[in-house]
Amino acid sequence: MFKHIEVNYKDKIKIISLNRPEVYNALNTELMLELKQALLESNDNHEVNSVILNGKGKAFCSGADIKEFENQLDNNDAILKRAQLTKEIHSLIPDLQKTIIASVHNYVYAGGCGLALACDIVLAADDATFSYPETNRGFVPALVMPNLIRVAGRRKAFEMLITGRKIPTQEALDIGLINKIFSEDNLYDETLKIAEEIAEKNQDVLINTKKLFNSVESLPYDSAMEEAKNYNISMRQSESFQEGVKNFNK
Repeated sequence: MFKHIEVNYKDKIKIISLNRPEVYNALNTELMLELKQALLESNDNHEVNSVILNGKGKAFCSGADIKEFENQLDNNDAILKRAQLTKEIHSLIPDLQKTIIASVHNYVYAGGCGLALACDIVLAADDATFSYPETNRGFVPALVMPNLIRVAGRRKAFEMLITGRKIPTQEALDIGLINKIFSEDNLYDETLKIAEEIAEKNQDVLINTKKLFNSVESLPYDSAMEEAKNYNISMRQSESFQEGVKNFNK
């Protein structure tokens, strides 16, 4: 069904793998369109509770396919469509109902780093390096900038963007880019364990926890507390809450 990604399922988990290993999973338009479709289909699949996003071969993702950019230098329509597509995917992942876990190794660069940081959870192999090398190539790291600022904070994000330096895994953990580090050999199995732990929970609870989290994250404190209070009231009237209370001491 797909040419540049691979999709597999394990119980309630959907595994989406970037599958252009010969170019370190560089992001071309076809891959991005397939990725968008696979992510959207996750929302409509009630058998899926969590999604893993990883990369086949020797790296997670080296960033945008520069060869494709070279072929689009004089094609304004293609430039506009690709920029819009990248924006849509970065905005789509937080809005998806399902928890998206990025499982990354080796190169996590440029657009690949932006894609990983758009996910809800990021798990990394100990060989992973994170970088926004666009300024070294004469580019402005535009579409990857908003998520990085939100994740890393103003000071560290600016340093990463302006220098383009490579961030090793331990530093990435220390500054909050990633959640956990595993050995390269254990990354897949450990990712599955976390995805399974999430996937076994009540689907409505998972969906609404992510929705509320992303809503209150950007609000001023008082507004966030008001929204959380209102949701708490409605949640306590839900069937899943009432079942949880009844089963608590069983």
